[in-house]
Amino acid sequence: MVRRVPADALYPRADVELLASTYQGWASRFGLRADVLWAQMLYETGGLRFGGDVQPYQHNLCGLRLPDGSGFYSFPNLQAGVIAHIAHLAVHALPDCPPEWRQWCLTDPKHPAAHWHDMAAVGDLERGERAWCPTPGYAAAVVKTWERWA
Repeated sequence: MVRRVPADALYPRADVELLASTYQGWASRFGLRADVLWAQMLYETGGLRFGGDVQPYQHNLCGLRLPDGSGFYSFPNLQAGVIAHIAHLAVHALPDCPPEWRQWCLTDPKHPAAHWHDMAAVGDLERGERAWCPTPGYAAAVVKTWERWA
């Protein structure tokens, strides 16, 4: 995963390596695919170059917006940003949070009362009433990002 990060990423290599191991560890705990999460992170952050509204110091690796749409969440460190990303995807992808990780599911700032369980595949990122991003082509862009930096 580290080799897929562009050379001009704004985080130093040690941070990128930490991100990769954190994504792998937490994705495994939730039963999610680290490669999909990593591709989504690369897409959302422009390959960790942060050319959009979210800044590197926010540690928001997936573009989680505030509920009122006025801005984006900030997390205290990279690990917290990774956990929030994974917890948020888990809300969509899993029928319920694994019992041993329930406390971590609640680290998703947009955590609902119950899991939505409305995604089974990458394509589902853009489908449905509660899609991660309802913009047509979002899922294809995530996959293309993975392939681009192979």
